Order: sequence, then C-alpha cells, then structure tokens
Amino acid sequence: MLGDEGGGYRIAVDAVRHALDRMDAGRPDDPLTATLLAQCGLDVREQLIDFFYRTQDRRYWAERAPALVALAATGDPAATTLLAAAADALAALATRVLGRLGIPGPVVLGGGFAVHQPALQRAVRDRLPGVDVHVLTEEPVTGAVRLAAALVTSSGQETT
Repeated sequence: MLGDEGGGYRIAVDAVRHALDRMDAGRPDDPLTATLLAQCGLDVREQLIDFFYRTQDRRYWAERAPALVALAATGDPAATTLLAAAADALAALATRVLGRLGIPGPVVLGGGFAVHQPALQRAVRDRLPGVDVHVLTEEPVTGAVRLAAALVTSSGQETT
C-alpha cells in the first residue's frame, strides 16, 4: 500500500493528481488529462476525484497506465515527466538495494507494468549505466519452485 514505485498504479495516481492540480490552478485540460478522462469514461475532470474514491481497485488504475505511457511516446511533456519519475524511482530503489548488498548487479525488472513497458525498461537502463538490467521472463513463482526443487535435490530427496 505504501510503495509501487514505478508501477502502473502509481503512474495512474500521479496522472490523477496532475489532472486535479491543473483543475485547481484553473488551467485547461492537457493531453494527459484528456487521455486519463477518456480511459475512465468521464466527460469532465470535475468528475475525477469522486470517481477515483469510488474506484479504489488498484488493478483498475494500473490498467490506465499503458495509455499514459503511449502518450509519452508522442512527446507529451506531462506524460514524459510521469514516465521519467517512474524510471527514477525504480533506478533509485535498485541503486539502494545494490549498495546495501554490495554488488554491482544484475537488476531484474519484474511486475506487470515494468515487464510489459519497453519504454520504462529503456528509461531504467539509461539511469543505471554499467548495471546489467534484465526483464523477468517467467512468473516469480517459477523461480520459487526451482529453488525448492534444488533444495530437495541437494538434501538427497527425490523430486516428483
């Protein structure tokens, strides 16, 4: 509930904040706000805050994020800023963990959003020069099963 740095949910929430900030400042809708409203099926941004609190499903909001990343690919400044903030957060987290472990890498990007967003992957790689960055290609549970099988095999028990 406190994290999700670089995740789809966080990007969508930041987009909601962006839209509401523009509204509070009396500024017109920009392409990011218009895209978010369209993704939510809303007509005007004044509907957004009530809609957000009524729709507290994190998955719903995370599913809005790919359209925002697509907008960043067109050069939209607000969407580009959101994508950059996500990459900054992931790179900072990776740097912190690598430093605490005292290793140079590698870093593995996982999670539904990072795994399916090449633009975010590139941005994270750009922020971690010299670090080998991989994208998870299998579900994390696959690794857990492999580790468990290796432990059983190393203890002399047979696996089935």
